[in-house]
Formats: sequence, structure tokens, C-alpha cells
Amino acid sequence: MPKSTIGYYAVRIGRKSGIYMNWEKCKEQIHQYPGALYKKFYTKQQAEDYINEENYDEANILKVWTDGYCGNNGKKNALASIGVFFDDDDPRNLSERLPGNHQTNNRAELYAAICALEKVNNEQDVIIFTDSTYVINCCNVRNPKKNFDLVNRLNDLLKERKGKSIFKHVRGHSGVYENEQADRLAYLGSQKTDVKEFNFPIRNQTIKEFFKQ
Repeated sequence: MPKSTIGYYAVRIGRKSGIYMNWEKCKEQIHQYPGALYKKFYTKQQAEDYINEENYDEANILKVWTDGYCGNNGKKNALASIGVFFDDDDPRNLSERLPGNHQTNNRAELYAAICALEKVNNEQDVIIFTDSTYVINCCNVRNPKKNFDLVNRLNDLLKERKGKSIFKHVRGHSGVYENEQADRLAYLGSQKTDVKEFNFPIRNQTIKEFFKQ
């Protein structure tokens, strides 16, 4: 049986924003268009949410900044850590090492976002600011090719949440105070010696089955 290619291509910024049912139509809107933003989803609701992501009341939404750090990234002696910043002196702020033997910057970025979501009330609308486009592109991915444990956990949390979950990209080291604090916490986490273990719930379904619910 041939593999299904059904999907919803959401164009947030392009020649004409909207939802397209095939890649060719989507490409017409974004090819060589400066600053184009688009993504493929497997449900129409997810595609609509992506396009309407900017429609929120920023004054009444929780904001959190996340960052990952990895010294010697890509080498055998790599050591990664995370930083999560809600506000000055907020007890939810995090600075800790990345668990596991596979230490990379992308995994640290993913784990930071996961930890942020785990600390937020399930019904609270939240914006997660990250300088990692990798994390943003991992949202609503059904068949991750890498870091599947963390990508799956991230998407489990997003699926379970009742409040809005919005990811916004912030340029790293651009002078944004909150992002600089997340960066500082991530680096300080690398100086710690205690390392937790992953304690994710066991998933009894494939990611494809999970998204069909």
C-alpha cells in the first residue's frame, strides 16, 4: 500500500497566506519570497492554529525563555545543559545538566522547551521564546528522524495541553534581557555535577496513532 502524502501546508507569510493541500501550491506562495514562514501539518486544526498563532493577548499570556548550551558540541567529550527563565527570582527558573549519554546542542534546546512546558499549568496560554529554529520545526512532527525521544515528549506535551502553546524565535545574543538570562542559566548548568535521569511517561502508541486522537 503506498504511503499517504496527505497533509495541510500552512503558509503564514508568503505571497498569499492560507492552507494548501499539496506542496506544489504551497511552493508557489513561498519560493524566493523573503521571510516566508510555512509548515506542513497532518490536521487542518493544527494548520489553522499555526496561521493564527499571532492572534493572542500578549498582556495575559505567560512568557518563558529557553536555551541550550553544549560545550564541545559534536565531539566525544561534549557536555550539554539547559536554561529556563520565567522572570527574576521565579522559582520555576531552571539551570541544570542535560541527562543521557547523547550530549548535543539540539538535544539541550529540546529538553529546555520540554522542561518549560512541564512547569506551566496545562490550561495556561504560554509563549516559549527560543533561539533554536530546530525546536520550532520539531513541533507537530510525527516521524522524527533524530532525537525521537525528546521530539516525541515535546509533542506529547503539546497535544495534552488545553491552553495555547506558541513558539517564537528570538535571535540569540541580540540584547534581549530575558533571552540573555536563559543563556546564562544554560551555561551555569554546565558547571553542575549532579545529572538527573529522563523520567518521561511510557508511550503505548506510535506518534502517528497519538495524533489521530
